[in-house]
Amino acid sequence: TLSNLAHYLNRTQLKEGLLPPITLVPRDVPHVLSFAQQRLWFMEQLLPSIGLYHNVSSFKLLGNLNVPALREALDALVMRHEILRTIIINENENTEVAEDINLFIKRPFNFETEALCRALLLKHSNQEHKLIFVFHHMIMDGWSMDIFYQDLWQRNWLCGEILSKQLNFWQNQLQNIKDLMLPTDYPRPKILSYCGGYVVANLSQDISHVFDDYAKHYQITPFTVGLSAFYVLLYCYTYQSEIVVGSPVANRKTPELEGAKS
Repeated sequence: TLSNLAHYLNRTQLKEGLLPPITLVPRDVPHVLSFAQQRLWFMEQLLPSIGLYHNVSSFKLLGNLNVPALREALDALVMRHEILRTIIINENENTEVAEDINLFIKRPFNFETEALCRALLLKHSNQEHKLIFVFHHMIMDGWSMDIFYQDLWQRNWLCGEILSKQLNFWQNQLQNIKDLMLPTDYPRPKILSYCGGYVVANLSQDISHVFDDYAKHYQITPFTVGLSAFYVLLYCYTYQSEIVVGSPVANRKTPELEGAKS
């Protein structure tokens, strides 16, 4: 029944330690990267200069373009989302770094070509970071700075027993997984370029209806149906029954983050 289901969900939440509500944290302490950001940072160190995680969008703008208005709109977006102004540095703070920080703080703003704020993240160790924000007083004062600072809460929650439990689960799930022996037309290069391509296909209306009906019947999302079909296709080529497939995720597990920038 619905009552039993609600009781089960409440009991599971208390037992498993699901995501807690987001709360504000003091802004006078350093904040580390989230686990997702740290994973991407690590991949960039392994595979530099190939743009594997660069998200690119291109738009054709027809008609007369008001360039100053476009610049103003982009500046407003950058000023609204601090993540767009954040840089990440992994090094110890020595004399040279201190000089760089001083130059970063004192560097004048160009009102016409850049947002009137910038951020710098220095990593001293896994347990110590320094985050530096520079705002022009024209756009920020003490009151608005308190409003500006937002919560970075994931690391505080995902640690200790909860982290160990999740790590152990995935290590057990993936420890015996073999590489996918997918037959290819040409030998795979020793150093992957990750320069893939696209194959676009349109489903007929009849197939689309079957697709949707299948998802509704089994109460799953269309993504799950498509992913299952992809697994079947890989099996037809490899005859492997255990296959690992990666897919992008939004990582928006709470209502508070549905409109947040990455």
